[in-house]
Amino acid sequence: MDKLSKILKAQITLFVICFATSLTNITPAQAACGGYNQKACPIFKKGSVCRSWLTNVRGICRPCGGQNQRACPITKKGKACKRGLKWKLGKCIKPKQSVKKKLLRDAKIRAQRFKPMINTIANTLRRVGNKQMIRRLNAALKSKNPARIRNVIQDMQTRAVRVALQKAGFRTLAVGIQSSVAVAGGYGRETGLALPVSGRGHAPLYVSKTYFGGVILGVGNDLVMSAFTDNPNNVGGALYAAIGNFDVGSGVGVVLWYDKRTLLIKGVSVGIGIGSVGAGGAIGHGTTYLCPSRACNKVF
Repeated sequence: MDKLSKILKAQITLFVICFATSLTNITPAQAACGGYNQKACPIFKKGSVCRSWLTNVRGICRPCGGQNQRACPITKKGKACKRGLKWKLGKCIKPKQSVKKKLLRDAKIRAQRFKPMINTIANTLRRVGNKQMIRRLNAALKSKNPARIRNVIQDMQTRAVRVALQKAGFRTLAVGIQSSVAVAGGYGRETGLALPVSGRGHAPLYVSKTYFGGVILGVGNDLVMSAFTDNPNNVGGALYAAIGNFDVGSGVGVVLWYDKRTLLIKGVSVGIGIGSVGAGGAIGHGTTYLCPSRACNKVF
């Protein structure tokens, strides 16, 4: 019996050694689970069946939680979507940015980019924007005589402004009077003349009406100079107005105009004593009418 017992004991020991050896010979690829495109780990395995930002899809760990990917299971530790994304109908998508935030953010960047041009306009406005010049321009605008208005603007010596506009890629210089602007939001109007930056060509009269909210603007008659990317004959139409304290070191009010459909930049207006707003800025809606138009009869 002792001899038989020893033989059985030896066989059992050999079996255990062989079994243990076979386990150690399993390759990492065979043992791995829970990683990208790997098999999901067994439910009873310590930890989750798939690693972070992966989910079990028919037994395989697939990506989840990224942009336009399926959301990770709500039972999975952590969030269903990665930072900056939101859950919608089982997918992780990038939330749409509001038009106001998008335009005000772009306006701050562009105001810095247009800083040399804005500073040149501001210097010209400080030099010529006195009461006498405003009265002369106002009288010329009421006459509805483009030649007379052009002569007044010519006396403003805007050559430096035109050069700055050309360098920045603008085709139109608009000079006008902004008046009857409400306090703490409301309605503003501007009348003026749109001239080709080149100094040659047709210069139409225009009327601009702008509606805004949450804005505190100065009341009175203020001289405004604007730059537009279109030619004078094409500056009419509806635009978004990004109104804000865009600090360019000039202490002036700056309004940037955007196409309502494409949100592309269309123009920049600069005025002294106008355009100050509360923190964060505001978005307005402006429409420019080229004369002759019924709108022109109401404001001249």
